[in-house]
Amino acid sequence: MTSPCITLTDQEAAIFGQLRQLRDQADLGGQVVMRAAGGWVRDRILGLPSKDIDITLSNITGSEFAQRVGLHGHVIEANPDKSKHLETTKVFLDGLEMDFVNLRSEHYTDSRIPTMQMGTPEQDASRRDLTINALFYNLETSEIEDFVGGLEDLAGMRLRTPLEPLKTFLDDPLRMLRVLRFHARFPDSSLDPYLAQALHMPEAHEAFSRKVALERAGPELLGMMGGAAPAQSVRLLLESGLYRCVFRGPGMDETLGIRQDQRNEHHCLDLLDHTVEIVRNLNQLLHQRGESVKLRALMNLAALFHDFGKMHPEGRQEHPQKPGQMRYAGHERVSARLAEEVLRAIGVGGADRALVTKVVALHMRPHQHDASSGWTPKSMGKFLRDCAFAGHDEIDNLWEHVFLHAIADSMSKGNETWREDVPFKEQGMAALRDYLALRQSQSANISKPLLSGNEIMALVPELAQGTGFIRSVVSTLLELQDACEVTTEEQARSAVMAWKMRHLHEYL
Repeated sequence: MTSPCITLTDQEAAIFGQLRQLRDQADLGGQVVMRAAGGWVRDRILGLPSKDIDITLSNITGSEFAQRVGLHGHVIEANPDKSKHLETTKVFLDGLEMDFVNLRSEHYTDSRIPTMQMGTPEQDASRRDLTINALFYNLETSEIEDFVGGLEDLAGMRLRTPLEPLKTFLDDPLRMLRVLRFHARFPDSSLDPYLAQALHMPEAHEAFSRKVALERAGPELLGMMGGAAPAQSVRLLLESGLYRCVFRGPGMDETLGIRQDQRNEHHCLDLLDHTVEIVRNLNQLLHQRGESVKLRALMNLAALFHDFGKMHPEGRQEHPQKPGQMRYAGHERVSARLAEEVLRAIGVGGADRALVTKVVALHMRPHQHDASSGWTPKSMGKFLRDCAFAGHDEIDNLWEHVFLHAIADSMSKGNETWREDVPFKEQGMAALRDYLALRQSQSANISKPLLSGNEIMALVPELAQGTGFIRSVVSTLLELQDACEVTTEEQARSAVMAWKMRHLHEYL
């Protein structure tokens, strides 16, 4: 095929020219060939912007090159646990971040950490994860160099490994998740059949369990779930069984396989297909709202885990009145526990993990109200309190996102009932918005009672603090506040006195 060309921006052209000049001034012109590599080349061919450029160097390390040419850079030492197998030197030039590293070859033993040696461009290209990430842009000739067929694969958006895929995955099993991340990033991408087959192979899964530190999976999974089309990668993750290697823990060890008939009148799809569809539908809803990549990733993670509790003995029961059917009472609590366990193990941070597990734990609440049992002020106030969530920069209206999850859930049943169900959810969202507007017009605090514990004790001096009466009074106040029957501190004090007349004798 005709090789494409990259039209450099003025900034890129100036930087590359400066690098050539610095190299030549250091008398390295006849020794060191500089090539931009990997993601920058791929993205620029696709017409996408890129602010992160990797520069490969022949016959010299990145730190030595920076020292010789007078660049002030930060040396990042090899750190295999962070997927850094070779020392690199990071330099910022004219606002662009650049990593300098020598061309290398690799030799793997019984670890995903390779032995590194100086290599040729062909060797360097062959050790990369995908052919589309193994292209070079030669700073001398301004030509794209392709040693592994990456240009043809990029033109057809085919994901293929430079070497035989099973060998690629056995050498570094984390590459399986990287493949899924790129598959999610590029919606029109397809997998080479041999690569897809290798994802299913037990020996690749065993290598992942043996070689990969679980915390390395978290960034790859977040990248996958924040991609343009995460559902297609979720299907591969689940169908291949790879999820069993990535999502490890005591709770997951007790689960059945995800390819299970739900045996439930509300679902026509099995658990795997339902999970894929809710990720697809939720991601689309979030795209339509213009949500950030980070929030989409976290919400899609919640969709991935939301029904995992149905695979666990604690989250599934034979239906007592409907022979042959299953009931999943409380599965959301089990799902949240499994999500917390897995996400902690794979290195998803505390605030992100808390957001995901909160959505999973609450995802059934919107389903508990339909046309016959609508939202009351009392139920709306309690729901909004339960959705209170602080400490995350990406979200300030968790309740709406719980509803979006529920809408996507309804759309993913596999039958047409969602066409009636979704409008009920949308009506519920509208009712909650009106309720919030009313409470805000009253300057009401939804999250806590109008009176403090000390103020309640002063109104009921007959009772000691340890009797538990404060909890009962607070519950009463919150219910009255939810129903908008108590909106001022004066009304709250009157409500406490009314409680006192009715319940004092129970605590004496």
